[in-house]
Amino acid sequence: NYEQLHRLLNAQSFGAVFSRLRNLETLGLVVSIDHDCGLHRFLRFFEVGLPIIVPINTWSILHWNGFETDHAVVVTGIDFDNELVYIHDPFFENAPIGLSYNEFEPAWTEHECQYAVIALNKIE
Repeated sequence: NYEQLHRLLNAQSFGAVFSRLRNLETLGLVVSIDHDCGLHRFLRFFEVGLPIIVPINTWSILHWNGFETDHAVVVTGIDFDNELVYIHDPFFENAPIGLSYNEFEPAWTEHECQYAVIALNKIE
């Protein structure tokens, strides 16, 4: 339930620390946190239906209108031909939101290109 999740992540009014996603392993989930700036790496996760959670800094994200904060979004797809990254931003109702590489990459590299994948079984 939501209260248990809130406790596990030690969430505050501003959110939770990204690395606390590992606490979800106590629920039997497999949590993989890594860093790699290559977006092609995400394809293997999309192929098996696993979304990717990434920490960002919002300064370069246009729909944040210049407001700067540390935040996390879920990457739901990538259009390599048009250089777009599709995200679900929990702060906004509209989803997915398409971000150009020029918006997404600076925001993501602020957090050393970290990402997390959460699965029911070991991630190959």
